[in-house]
Amino acid sequence: MKARIYTLLFLLSILGMQSCSKSALSDIELTDPSLLKVSVRIAQDYNNNKEVQVFIRDKNSRPVQLENGWVEVNGIVAHWDRADIHSLNERGYIYRPDDYEHDFRIYIHLNPRDVYWFDLNPSTGFPGFIRNYPLHDDEFHPEYDPYINDHYKLYDMPFRNEVVKVDYKILKPR
Repeated sequence: MKARIYTLLFLLSILGMQSCSKSALSDIELTDPSLLKVSVRIAQDYNNNKEVQVFIRDKNSRPVQLENGWVEVNGIVAHWDRADIHSLNERGYIYRPDDYEHDFRIYIHLNPRDVYWFDLNPSTGFPGFIRNYPLHDDEFHPEYDPYINDHYKLYDMPFRNEVVKVDYKILKPR
C-alpha cells in the first residue's frame, strides 16, 4: 500500500514539474503566431499595486519565452517573470503601469521582424483602473468584495484559435 502511495506521489510530482516547465517553443525563433495562445490579465491589489500580465503559451498550455522576441506594453519592454498579483506565480511577461495608465497597447514581437499588436481600453472591453488609491481600513470586512472581476475576448487575432483572452481584477470605486 505504501509503495502505491509513493508511486502516486512521485508521478504527481513529475507531472507538476512538467506543467511548470517552459515549452520547447521557447528554444526556437518563432515566425508563426498561430502556434501560440495569448492571454492577458490586468490585476490590481488592495495596496493599489498594478500589473499587466501577458501570458504566451503553447498548445499544451506551457509557458513560452520568446527566443529573439519580446513583449512591449505602451512602448516599454515587459520583463519575463512570475506574476505577483492575483496569480499562482505564473510565468509571463509582466508590466507594472504607473497610476495614470489606463489604456494599453501590447506588442508581441515573435522575432525582430514579426510583430503583432492589440489594444486594451474601454472600446475593446477594459474599463481602465477605476480607483487609484489603496483600500481604507473600514473597507476590510467579510461582506464586502472590493474587486471588479470580469473577462472578455479579442477576436480576429493571428494567434491560436484567432483569439486573445483578457481578464481583469481591479478595485471598485469607493
